Amino acid sequence: MLKRVLTFLALWACIAMPQMLSAQYISAQKGLGVRGSFWRSENNLGNVRVGAGVNPNVKLNISGVGGSIYFFNKWSSRLFFETTFGAAGSFEVQASSAAGDNVDFSALVPLLFGLRYELLTPANTANLRPYLGAGFGPYWLATGTSGYTSDGLLGQEQVDVSSEFKIGTYVGTGVNLHLFKWFAFNFDFKYHFVDFKNLETFKFTGLEFGLGLSAMWGRQNELFVVRDTKIIVPDLYPAYYQFYSTYPIALVSVRNVAGFPIEVSVRSHIKGYSESVHTSNYVKLKNKQTKDIPVTVILGKKFLQVTEREPAVLQIEVLARTGKKYHKTLSEQIVVHNRNAWNGEVDKLSFFVTPDDEEILEMTRQVARDLPDSTNPGLRNLELASSLFDWMGGQRIRYTNDPNIPYYQDDRVQFALETLDNQAGDCDDLVVLFCSLLESAGINTAFVDVHNPDDEVAHLYMMFDTGLAPQDAGLISANDKKYVIRESLAGKSSVWVPVETTLLANGFEKAWRAGALQYLEEGILAGGLADGWVRIVELQ
Repeated sequence: MLKRVLTFLALWACIAMPQMLSAQYISAQKGLGVRGSFWRSENNLGNVRVGAGVNPNVKLNISGVGGSIYFFNKWSSRLFFETTFGAAGSFEVQASSAAGDNVDFSALVPLLFGLRYELLTPANTANLRPYLGAGFGPYWLATGTSGYTSDGLLGQEQVDVSSEFKIGTYVGTGVNLHLFKWFAFNFDFKYHFVDFKNLETFKFTGLEFGLGLSAMWGRQNELFVVRDTKIIVPDLYPAYYQFYSTYPIALVSVRNVAGFPIEVSVRSHIKGYSESVHTSNYVKLKNKQTKDIPVTVILGKKFLQVTEREPAVLQIEVLARTGKKYHKTLSEQIVVHNRNAWNGEVDKLSFFVTPDDEEILEMTRQVARDLPDSTNPGLRNLELASSLFDWMGGQRIRYTNDPNIPYYQDDRVQFALETLDNQAGDCDDLVVLFCSLLESAGINTAFVDVHNPDDEVAHLYMMFDTGLAPQDAGLISANDKKYVIRESLAGKSSVWVPVETTLLANGFEKAWRAGALQYLEEGILAGGLADGWVRIVELQ
């Protein structure tokens, strides 16, 4: 019967265990336990027996009962060093009114040093943890007989004791049931190889069954460590919010120290400005591998309504998935700028262009409806651009110089509707307005950014795609200095027209002529395009 129970428990521990209750299992570094044991050795079956004989004869037999205390220390994620100090014993009492009383006893005291290897990786979060064990150590065995004989009126007590040390080994298996991170129940059985041939009274070579509990403490092994957090974008500009949805604003360097592969993800948001938390895809990390995981945020309406520069907190949570989720949180300081702030990077100016704005679309449609039919469909883009530019001039929008802004402050750019409402704007604002109108009509545009090293003040104007093929450039002008043949981002060569938007009040023809002249003098003759201080940034 006992053999069947042990077989069932072993199968249960090795097969059914993964379906047991799960918890955040990360084993502690150290532990101390106590265990009651029951020995089944060669010369005894391990029993407690009381019997009544003849003459009269009373007999008490207790065999193979013991206990131990043990200490374990973690060496690696699955290997533990274990030290056990125990004791077991048996005695038999025979009481006879005729022959006297006799007590036969034996005691075993092992001091064992061994290794315990968990069968499941820490990645498996089951509470029930089966293991294999093996070890060795000295076994001290003492046996003896104590008797009192009665012969008439005189009695005599006799005691005979012998002891012996043996070096033995053991192998075994068991299972720990972790109820908490600091407490577990334990069941195990070991087979001890100790041959006490000269002590016939009580041989302990055989099986030991144990049941106990243990308390654990010490720093638990981490699955990962955050090596570094690198802020890529310390300053956030509300106009760039679409850019931030795909471009990481930080990198978190995570190293796997679990001893087995793990999957890591990052959750992030900006307190007070994010509509929801962004969760990255899980990244697989091999043992000892380090990877930089991008941090992206989802920004909401409040972010687009910021009216002044203010500090903010980027909240980051790093999660490791191993059945359950383990996490670490950290935060970084960043700065949120006002909704009209621009850091001077021309490629970011495109975020102020709003061709999808319903009011901008309606204005473009109105101008297009009033435009007479063209005698040449190839000139449609040029004619519509001319009409939109003159329409802007008819709105009495004035050009104003850039304000004197200290180097440590942002430039300020108006959105298209703001320029229309204010009826004034600098070169940046007028370029943004005209590009918004043209892009809403399906006409490709580009910024022309000028940073002449001989001039402290930078300048910006624009150009647009007429849609004409290079061989048809003569349709718009016989002067090839008034247009630019260039290849668009789509890889198609066409005719582009430069426009100086600050000449809004002078009409399209003069603005076109001035733009073409600047491009020729600064970009071509002065070598600005070749040297890089004149750049063409096409809107995407």
